[in-house]
Formats: sequence, structure tokens, C-alpha cells
Amino acid sequence: MAVVPFHTIGSRHTLSRPAQVRPTPVRLNSGKIVGFITMRNGRRIFERRVNPAIHQMRKPRGWALSLEVISALESRGVRRMRLIEADGLRVWSASVRRIRRRGFLIDHGHGEQLLLPIRFWKKRRRGQ
Repeated sequence: MAVVPFHTIGSRHTLSRPAQVRPTPVRLNSGKIVGFITMRNGRRIFERRVNPAIHQMRKPRGWALSLEVISALESRGVRRMRLIEADGLRVWSASVRRIRRRGFLIDHGHGEQLLLPIRFWKKRRRGQ
């Protein structure tokens, strides 16, 4: 069991809790929000809600992320990406390093993106 420090305020004792860190929105140059930077276990993680029917590439099968966004996230110290399916049941994750090494450049009219094939993403059910 972890020891939780407490502070005395007058005659009352309160548990100290880490300050809540609000997710930081990540925007394209156009101003559109594409996801959020959150803190997990002291690490910055990019999280984005996705709908596979719309956002997942078919050929080759995988997930693509804007090169502009990846570069901005790297400069902010983000090392991991998490894509949360819209139904909230599945989460795909990959490190920025893996995306840079294994991904390849595409441009289908939405600017340059790095596409990481599906086999390089870790998939798990939410809550696991």
C-alpha cells in the first residue's frame, strides 16, 4: 500500500493529490484540433479519437499522421501516439520513433503524412 502524505489545514487533514494536468490541444496550422497531449506516468502522449471507417488507410492498411503534427509533437517532447477508436473499445499505439523508422511518406491531398502499416501498431482493448 502506498503512503499518501497529508497536510494539516487548521484542525483538518487533507490528502495531497498531484495537480490535474489538462490535455493540451494539438492544432494544424489551419487551427483545426487533431488531438491532445496528455500525461501518463510522467510521459507526454499524443491521443486522438479516430473512426477506422474514415481514418484508417485501406491500401496499404495502416494509420497515417500528418508530418506537420509529428514534427510539432516531437518538439514538445511527445514520444508515443495513441489512437482511440470512436467506440472507445480499441486503442492503437506506437512510438514516434517507430513511426519515423517504419512509416513511409504519402500525400493523398491532405498534405504530407507518414503512414505506419497496421502490423507495427500495438492494438489492445481499452482498459487492459
